[in-house]
Amino acid sequence: MINPIRPRGSLDERGQATAEYALVLLGAGAIAMLVMAWATKSNRIGALLDAVFKSLIGNVT
Repeated sequence: MINPIRPRGSLDERGQATAEYALVLLGAGAIAMLVMAWATKSNRIGALLDAVFKSLIGNVT
């Protein structure tokens, strides 16, 4: 039976948005892992937190 809503020659694209969403999540996860690896090796996060805590303690006392 022909579906009256969908044109006769159109391709079935069900699931396309789900596949694109999954690929975006995989890409974002890969970038996050690279950033975390860089931050761990360079000790930037520790230095940032040390600076923030020193500033907070300096403002309190």
